[in-house]
Amino acid sequence: MSSNTGLIDSLTLRQILIERYSAGEAKRLVKYLNRLSKDLAKKIKSDYENVRAVALAKQLEKVTTTYVNQYGSEMIKGLNDFGKDEADFAREALLALTAAETVNPASLRQIKAVITKVPMKLISGKSTEGITIDEAVKSFSKNKSKQVGQMLRDGALLGKTTDEIVDDITGLVGTQFESQAATLVKTTTGHMGEQARKETYLANDDVIDGWEFTATLDGKTSITCASLDGNKYPLNTGPLPKLHWNCRSVAVPKVNPEYDLGSEIIGERASINGSVPANRTYGGWLKDQNKSVRIEVLGEERAKLFDSGKLSIGKFTDKSGKIYTLPELKKLNPLAF
Repeated sequence: MSSNTGLIDSLTLRQILIERYSAGEAKRLVKYLNRLSKDLAKKIKSDYENVRAVALAKQLEKVTTTYVNQYGSEMIKGLNDFGKDEADFAREALLALTAAETVNPASLRQIKAVITKVPMKLISGKSTEGITIDEAVKSFSKNKSKQVGQMLRDGALLGKTTDEIVDDITGLVGTQFESQAATLVKTTTGHMGEQARKETYLANDDVIDGWEFTATLDGKTSITCASLDGNKYPLNTGPLPKLHWNCRSVAVPKVNPEYDLGSEIIGERASINGSVPANRTYGGWLKDQNKSVRIEVLGEERAKLFDSGKLSIGKFTDKSGKIYTLPELKKLNPLAF
């Protein structure tokens, strides 16, 4: 087995374990949201008819901020430990799957700095949001507190009863807050993992001379990740995952041929349909799927262009992964329309 194939297999399995880990972390941390829901309900029942809505809304916002900050603080603590584990995993993988006799450890100082100094570059439509883990946690806390206060004020204006207000706010915390908090954990965990592993690769740039963008071969993959699948970049360059909230793509290191074990072997990579050749790109995989899968991934108009053979999967986005609108595609590739 070649080193590159071994690393693909290793990181594919690792991503599955990380998905389970982040889901477990989100479930463990939901205790703070459960306590928040109970305290908000208690506060509303005791004060809603006795305190002005504006004043009570501010009190609820303060309670929400306290609990969500506790959620974020414990999440960040877990991410610091997780980052160290991921750097160790990357080092052990290089030792086991390459011809390198020694592999340098990553800088723990650099890994810790990911929380506050290394922004996630998350694509949404035509814009990219650069936000660190620390900033994302603070923004989440601020936004959730505002939502609770606004829901109380809106309910008071509509003349809702105490029980109706309690149902509205506890429902908000138990559904939207919980779902978005899980997304925050999943995305920040993925970001920390990628950055920690990258630090290991940079510390061993004689062994690793680049990386390959590797998307998940299924119908849930975004156009952004599908278009970048298979692209190769020098170390510390390129659009490193995670590229959007809930991104599942991964950066697979490419081994310097001097340290590669059996580079002539192609190997396999996982897909939702089972194993496929390791050199199969997302575009090649998508061509073999049902039309409904192509429409699910690309949308109906882009799927028509893809099926016609006039535009490859990589033509739907720019180099950073931002998706071109249909008018932009028409302007860039007029012969495809």
